[in-house]
Amino acid sequence: MVSARGYLPNDLMPNTFLATTVDLGDALSPFGSVHTRHKIEVGERLALAALKHAYNESSVYAGPVFASAAATTAGSVTLHFNDTGSKGLQLRPMVINTNHSQGNWSGKTPFEVCIPPSGDARPISCLGAGALAAGGDLGAPRNMTIAAATEFCAANASCTGFTTQASGCGASGVQKVYFKSQPGGKPNVDKRWVSFGKELEPCSVLSRYDHWSAPPTVTLGRGGKTIVLSGMAGKVAAVRMAWRAYPCEHLGCGVYSAAENLPPAPFWATVSEAAREATQREE
Repeated sequence: MVSARGYLPNDLMPNTFLATTVDLGDALSPFGSVHTRHKIEVGERLALAALKHAYNESSVYAGPVFASAAATTAGSVTLHFNDTGSKGLQLRPMVINTNHSQGNWSGKTPFEVCIPPSGDARPISCLGAGALAAGGDLGAPRNMTIAAATEFCAANASCTGFTTQASGCGASGVQKVYFKSQPGGKPNVDKRWVSFGKELEPCSVLSRYDHWSAPPTVTLGRGGKTIVLSGMAGKVAAVRMAWRAYPCEHLGCGVYSAAENLPPAPFWATVSEAAREATQREE
């Protein structure tokens, strides 16, 4: 299972902690929605996190933490959480910010699942090569694979990444790879950056709206330690929670520890196939 870390402490930052405030949105704040006026909750949550992680108070719950996502059936995914509180998790109504566009997300649940389109694994042999007019011709060969394009970009000091001309191969079976370059041949900050997410990884952590949708059914698992997303028509590759720009307003993020009234942090994760049998045994 691969996840975008939305919690502390984690394996990269073991001696730190944070308070989740994603559900303290304040669309009407005169200082902007990210400058919430709900400061008391922020202080209380930071205090709980400090007691648990800095003072090692094992009886303190600082908020649910996402652990893993496992496919239990073809159209069902079970989300596992740690630190779910003294009475487990609870599902609640969502309260979203309607002042900002949320794309194709209805906001009825904080969860979204991604089902890659069939046949999306486009053969890389259909790619050609070109260059952005503003960046000039970087001298790339006319035909190359994505692997070759990545290698070329990494070796070229002016290249900052590349993207395709269109979302799929045209009728001729050839399309261009456009390389992005910095004026003056400045050193490349991150030569590994590639904007191929839509074509090659439609469910990646950086993907936006395409292929993502709310699961038809969201239910609480036994004991309140899991949440089951079901009713999907295809194989789910990834799942995410509260991932849109303005996911929820004050105390309206859909999932909380029932007794402590604390939400999990937003997360994105791939769905594990290997854990399916073990999950079924546990359920």
